[in-house]
Amino acid sequence: EQIIGTRAYDKIILCGKQDEYPILSFTAPTEKRPYVKPSIPYIQMVASGLAKTRGLSVIEISKYLIDKPGVVGNYTVSQLVGIIAIIL
Repeated sequence: EQIIGTRAYDKIILCGKQDEYPILSFTAPTEKRPYVKPSIPYIQMVASGLAKTRGLSVIEISKYLIDKPGVVGNYTVSQLVGIIAIIL
């Protein structure tokens, strides 16, 4: 792990390698609060990744996301289903 800079997403994580190329991710070095309502495009991006990597259905993804920080209290399962079904 390495922290570069002073912005929100400065923590770089080496997740492994594939074909000798490093697989990197980035995150915030500390947990940020308060959480805010995620945008519809962000929910759709996360849902797409869950569908592709985990093979989850629209309903499964919606139920998975419903209690996550930022989503809880801001969306219903029905709303998530509608948002996610558009892209899957």
